[in-house]
Amino acid sequence: MEEGIAWTSDLEYRFRQPQGFESEECVCDTCSCAEGATSEGKPWSCDENNKHYVKSDGTCHKYYYPNEEVTQYLHETYPMISPLEGVTDEHFVVWMRIASHPTFRKFYGYFENGFKKGDVVTFVIENNWIVKNFKGSKSLVITTTSAFGGKTTQLGGCFIGVGGISLLAALFFGLKHIFKPRKLADEKYLKYKAE
Repeated sequence: MEEGIAWTSDLEYRFRQPQGFESEECVCDTCSCAEGATSEGKPWSCDENNKHYVKSDGTCHKYYYPNEEVTQYLHETYPMISPLEGVTDEHFVVWMRIASHPTFRKFYGYFENGFKKGDVVTFVIENNWIVKNFKGSKSLVITTTSAFGGKTTQLGGCFIGVGGISLLAALFFGLKHIFKPRKLADEKYLKYKAE
């Protein structure tokens, strides 16, 4: 599965289609039928010469992006991205999330059902994002995850360390308060300016 791999907040707020973007399914049978040159003044139709997109299920969708004459949109730069999804393409959203370390993993998808011994898994890899410019490399990693993420232990170690220090500090201050409490408004802690 490749849906549900991006953060919901990224999809709803950081990455969303530009204001004025519209799309709808064509009501005609095929994308070659002329449905009308415009819709509310927007240059879209299901005509082959205008903007349309055929989804994997065979349905034809018309779409409109504002300011196309001055703006180059993501689907125009990378044709493998659907113009209906644009910057909401989850693989793009995951790739754009900033990593905390120079060596990082980006979530691509997941298998809903586990594997049995002897199962054969085949991957077809297409290199769309070039990393050679910054001396990067790519690898395919198959691993198990949980609700807390992958198999990396660095972040968990940091949490346990900070939690342990906080627990020790809480014990120290708690014991101090029990054995040597400070009286509220004790005058010996008050300092007055010399007159």
